[in-house]
Amino acid sequence: MVSDPTMRGGVSTADHEGLGYDVAIIGAGITGLMTAYTLAEEGYRVGVFEAASGPGQGVTANQSEVIHVVQLPFGSIKSRLAREGNLMYDELCARLGVPFKRVSALLVVRSRLMLAPLLLGYLYLRLNLRGRFGVRITGPRGAFELEPRLSDKVKGAIVVDGYGVVDSKRLIAKLYEHLAGKVDFHFNCEVLSGKPRGPVFQLRTTRGDFACKCVVNAAGLYADEVAARLGLRVEPIKPGLGVMTEYGGARGELDPEPCIRVRVGLHDNGDVDAGSLVVDVGHMGTETHHALYLGKLFDEVSVKCGGVAPGRANLNGVHYVSSPI
Repeated sequence: MVSDPTMRGGVSTADHEGLGYDVAIIGAGITGLMTAYTLAEEGYRVGVFEAASGPGQGVTANQSEVIHVVQLPFGSIKSRLAREGNLMYDELCARLGVPFKRVSALLVVRSRLMLAPLLLGYLYLRLNLRGRFGVRITGPRGAFELEPRLSDKVKGAIVVDGYGVVDSKRLIAKLYEHLAGKVDFHFNCEVLSGKPRGPVFQLRTTRGDFACKCVVNAAGLYADEVAARLGLRVEPIKPGLGVMTEYGGARGELDPEPCIRVRVGLHDNGDVDAGSLVVDVGHMGTETHHALYLGKLFDEVSVKCGGVAPGRANLNGVHYVSSPI
């Protein structure tokens, strides 16, 4: 059920004003949809509120489609939940009919001086992954067998099993389709404020007022702003700079142009000394390996918000993309 009358099958917001939900979810990206999916399966009444005109148009539309294993620091909630969620993808995608492929990650070094740190990294990963994901160390030959398009400067690699590549657009579409009739979606509906009122939490939106028992803030890069509107004090989200590259002969470019809330790349520290190399991520039928380069991979690359100076990259082609956390 959709509360935006401009969308097919939508109904008037007057039919929904004051409607009670067990849970109101703010944001219809992958986090919001998966939360709705889980709660709906348990029989809860769920309403999803999204400022955009449809699902998956924020952070979800600007990421690499890689399901990670290694998320540092390992002790963080984000890291633990990333690994728990990773193990759920096979069953979820099979159930929804979404293309999903398991791949390996290569953490490589290009100097013999880095082989000792590589061994320490291997032991560190073995300790923290606790046998739930395969970890092994290999030399140049083994690395090239897994990914022939690696640089011939590679001296060794850690292979981490359990990564995945998912068709995120199909996943969003299938989740939305699956939830139709089970969850109320309110698109073009911005949450303006919210506060507890007796036994319920009252939300004021651009499409009316709604009452619920619980609120889930899944607003992505706008989660801090939403939290403030709900009367919570949180630290503001501060996007940093990074770089993502892929093979394919594409010239260096920004696509799409970054806005204040979408940063270039994946890294928080603003450095360009650790990149993320994804080979043929968009081709589900090919052997794909996600390679995280240790050391200064792009010493000739200068990246700043609003522009890119590609310099002399050691790849056939470098494609810079806007990608949030």
